[in-house]
Amino acid sequence: MTNRLELNWNLDGFIDEQRYYCSETPFNEATKPTPLTVLANDVRTYIDTSVQIGKPHYFAISSVKNGLEKLSPINVLHLETDPNYSKLACALVMNTTTVTDVTGRSTFANNGRAALDNVYKLASKPTLKFSSASNFFDVYSNLSFGTGDFCIRCWVRLDSYPGGGGNNDMSIVDLQNGFFLYCHNTTGELRMWDGTASVGLNGGSAGILPLNTWSFIEASRTAGVFRLFLNGKMLGSVNYTRNLSSVSYARVGGSTYMNTTRFMRGNIARLSIYRGWGGHTSDYIPPIEPEYLHYI
Repeated sequence: MTNRLELNWNLDGFIDEQRYYCSETPFNEATKPTPLTVLANDVRTYIDTSVQIGKPHYFAISSVKNGLEKLSPINVLHLETDPNYSKLACALVMNTTTVTDVTGRSTFANNGRAALDNVYKLASKPTLKFSSASNFFDVYSNLSFGTGDFCIRCWVRLDSYPGGGGNNDMSIVDLQNGFFLYCHNTTGELRMWDGTASVGLNGGSAGILPLNTWSFIEASRTAGVFRLFLNGKMLGSVNYTRNLSSVSYARVGGSTYMNTTRFMRGNIARLSIYRGWGGHTSDYIPPIEPEYLHYI
């Protein structure tokens, strides 16, 4: 795949020129590097093909008028190759008005009217906002995992813990056949439960999802062992071999088991589901910033 960083921006008013900055180390207004290129005053898009896989890239655009330069907010992007890209069943990215599967392998329906949130963004892009029982998002893909390996990864940001008991647990991803990845209603603890197999896994004190903070979640099965991860740390494992051959879609942010109460209160971004790859089997280095792309 081509290494490329494609930028698009808006700019009001007349300027003399624009400058594009990109560095592998952080910079600010006072320490900005030499611009990689100078752009004409009417340019509003630029493609950088010099970015390298496996390295962070800090970038910004500035405008210059009458010798005065104004720098845009500095963004960071970390590109990584994914050796299991071919096993992705879906990899969702939210844009200004739409949700896109960058693999082209899934379809989806925002039949629960989840909102595209432009306040709590990730990688400068909107995220999916869930705030009521009527908010959910269905992803249709090749999710018949059978007894094989699978992996669910996503970023999650919670507004609050729902409180109450039992069915107030907060749904993150429901595979609509018994498998349920969720947050415990009062403790905020990340958990998995399969009611058909009567198999569950609790994240414990290390698995508590903080409020108002983006957290990276991985829930995966490898060779019949299911594991939960939070920000790269394994929370525990359990034997889990049930045949998941009837999975036709994943419900995000809401539950098919108890939709009226088991709903997300917060945001989800960059959902990826793998079929035939079971994720990690021990602690790993998590994405180093929210802008990380584990697929390109």
